[in-house]
Amino acid sequence: MHPKKLEAVTKLDGPERYGYFVRKVADGEVAWGLESAGWAAGEDDSGRLAFVTWPEREFAELCATDSWSHYVAKELELDHLLRVFLPGLQRDGSLVAVFPTPTNKAVFVEPARLIEDLRLELEQYEDA
Repeated sequence: MHPKKLEAVTKLDGPERYGYFVRKVADGEVAWGLESAGWAAGEDDSGRLAFVTWPEREFAELCATDSWSHYVAKELELDHLLRVFLPGLQRDGSLVAVFPTPTNKAVFVEPARLIEDLRLELEQYEDA
């Protein structure tokens, strides 16, 4: 990834990063997490557990620091994300922490909302 793109995208505000995530994951059919004997997780302001995810490997790797320094970027196929992973998070009562950056918090969403947003984006590809 070009360094200017990396810099520009990480400077987007939360809603813009969320939109970028949905578009990029739908287009590339893959999302990224950080993994090391389990997936990297965070918490929202109320302490609710959240799976952390990014739209591209480079963004995940930027966040593999501090307590996540021993984690490695690992891809999640979109089909698995939609059919297994996100519904599992929903059953567990967990959130999804979408696209944090080293300087910006993640956008915390319910798994059902992310499933819906990804499916709506995918429909646009089917209609084109």
